Amino acid sequence: YRQQQESVVAEKARLKSLAGGSFRVLQEADVAEGQSAAIVLPLVSGSPSSTVTLRRGEVLQLTVLPQGNHGADSTRVDLRITATSADGVPGKCWSPEGILDSFIDAGPAIEQDGAVWCLLDVTDGPAFLPMKKPAVDGREGLNAWADGDTPSAFVNSRHDALEVWTKLPPRSFFLHPGQGRNAAVAWICPADGIYEISGAVADAHPAGLDGVRFRLEHFSSAEFGVGLAALGQRSSGPSMAAPEPPSIPVAYAVVDAASRNVKLHKRGDPEQPGDEIPRRWLTVFGGEAVAGDSGSGRRQLAAWVSGHPLAARVMVNRVWAWHFGRGLVPTLNDFGFRGEPASHPELLEWLASRFVAEGWSIQDLHRVILGTRAWQQAAAVPFAVDPENRLLAGFRRRRLTAEELRDSLLVVSGQLDLTFGEGHPFPAEKTWTFSQHAPFSAVYETPRRSVFLMVQRQRRHPFLSLFDGADPNASTPLRQTTTMPTQALYFINDPFFHAQASAAAAILTELPDDTSRLVQLFERILQREPTADERAQAAAFLDAWPGDRQEAWRAWTRVMLAGNEFLHVE
Repeated sequence: YRQQQESVVAEKARLKSLAGGSFRVLQEADVAEGQSAAIVLPLVSGSPSSTVTLRRGEVLQLTVLPQGNHGADSTRVDLRITATSADGVPGKCWSPEGILDSFIDAGPAIEQDGAVWCLLDVTDGPAFLPMKKPAVDGREGLNAWADGDTPSAFVNSRHDALEVWTKLPPRSFFLHPGQGRNAAVAWICPADGIYEISGAVADAHPAGLDGVRFRLEHFSSAEFGVGLAALGQRSSGPSMAAPEPPSIPVAYAVVDAASRNVKLHKRGDPEQPGDEIPRRWLTVFGGEAVAGDSGSGRRQLAAWVSGHPLAARVMVNRVWAWHFGRGLVPTLNDFGFRGEPASHPELLEWLASRFVAEGWSIQDLHRVILGTRAWQQAAAVPFAVDPENRLLAGFRRRRLTAEELRDSLLVVSGQLDLTFGEGHPFPAEKTWTFSQHAPFSAVYETPRRSVFLMVQRQRRHPFLSLFDGADPNASTPLRQTTTMPTQALYFINDPFFHAQASAAAAILTELPDDTSRLVQLFERILQREPTADERAQAAAFLDAWPGDRQEAWRAWTRVMLAGNEFLHVE
């Protein structure tokens, strides 16, 4: 690949030398903002001429040069070359419109009826635009060849107008220069003869700036044209394709920028700045300032937060609530005057002190809580005296969370993939057309644990939403538990649920009889053996099922997976 690149560089230098001694400018003109200019050849006998005599291999090149505000210089090129008297091609007409359908697959050197169109960056000698960009911004028919973003040549190959950064007419060809870089389209003559030149150049993206500029040139060296065509074939071929870059896993991250104090926004309006506010800890907690040489101040903030006694209490209370369904302080997000007082303040203080002494180890905190008799009590106790179970007389029965339910279904079916999740199959960046009114939205199915599901802020995952998953757009200290008809309908109709039930039932086919199948199914789903009544119920269900026996087992598996004992923790 390196040798090929070096060969191309040498050939470009040779072509630049040939071009330098063989060109003449036929026309150079400015195009006013939002206007167009006709392509007109030099004066002949005091009047404009529309024809030029060319030999095979000679080149006509139209170049768009960057103005000061080149960012809006999308330039439509309507160049038409008609053979009025030429060997073998009389009356034939060439234009970029004729290459729109083959533009993205054949470029950046595109053959049309013996001639060759070349898509070039001609800032420092001819260089073919190397990057193929089909469906730019996800728009079918909007195709480009470019070097980076610009310079570029692009087309709207559709039969209707296309609204992008501007409105592109149907079946149209464009050039866009880069900053200090010229974009060009060159045409290599296929036969000796006389050719009529016509068309226009238009500023296709009016933005109140400085318009565009173009230049039409004739290169009379046939050797230059032959060499350019050969270079184009090499640039278009697969042998010149650069090696594919390695696939590198990436993740969103934050990097510190330059740190500075900001001014108060009066009434929240950034257009009304007030006094500068120094970076510091909350005034109610002391208001300690951030030193000027301490970077972003995030380290200081972490130290201040962890140094305050509320931090350990809040964390311990959260972990307690995860295990018992209710915090020692019921208002998990509010330890202030509007919050509820702790039901067991001494216990909260002891746990918080131990948490800090053990190095803020959450794992150790779990062990302490799970090893207590309070957590290990059964749920089958009367709650008449203490209906809210503030005194922890027994474990309060709870439904599985959405994530627990999904993972449990995958475990029962034997389909759970315990490997770590990696990147999601997001659409390629070049296809993104998302906006405020048409945001990105997707659901990516995976057999991995639910912690690896892709969750969007602006739209909740349908399964997690159905079973009271956390709102990703807000802080959710404690999950709600709702019972709705749509949850029951899920167990009747959902393809994922049916697939897991079918996979679980398929495991039973290797067992010799219905008795062993039923025992294994109970052990797999409920971690216990069936009672005598449950054996009788299952047998009656299976015998009454109108379909085949395997389908009957799939139905019975669905019944068990939709039952309260599977859906709840006791």
